[in-house]
Amino acid sequence: MKMNSMTCIIIHSYSLSSSFLARNAQLGLDAVKQLDEFQEKLHFYQLDITNVENIRRFADYIKITYGGLDILINNAAVAFKVY
Repeated sequence: MKMNSMTCIIIHSYSLSSSFLARNAQLGLDAVKQLDEFQEKLHFYQLDITNVENIRRFADYIKITYGGLDILINNAAVAFKVY
């Protein structure tokens, strides 16, 4: 199980809701399916952290849907090939 999945399990053990983010929609949805018992409080959102407009849309979604963030855990990374 990946770190982001384990983080969701810990968050849900405190009866909190969380958003699961991924750049690749299919991989994100597959990960959410693995956390089936938490799906009621687990919300998936496709987010590309290298795209400023995508980040702005996500920020607006969080503000409108939840009124803001209480906790942010960033497990994202950007990799560059070194030649």
